[in-house]
Amino acid sequence: MVRRGRNTVGETVVTGWRIKLANKKRVAAIAKASGISESYLVDLMVENLPLTDQGIPTWLPEKDRSEELPIEPQ
Repeated sequence: MVRRGRNTVGETVVTGWRIKLANKKRVAAIAKASGISESYLVDLMVENLPLTDQGIPTWLPEKDRSEELPIEPQ
């Protein structure tokens, strides 16, 4: 199992999220197959999640921009 370096996590929090049991089991299976903890897997997923210029995941629909003014590149 790959372990994080000692004192490398920083401030932590216990989440109270509710997710589907099947997804929890899938995270556990992926983490186990990867040789890392579930929490480390979630941290890595968030740190490596590709985002749009709107700050949302690339696989989610873009936010409505019809009220924004166009900004010309310089």
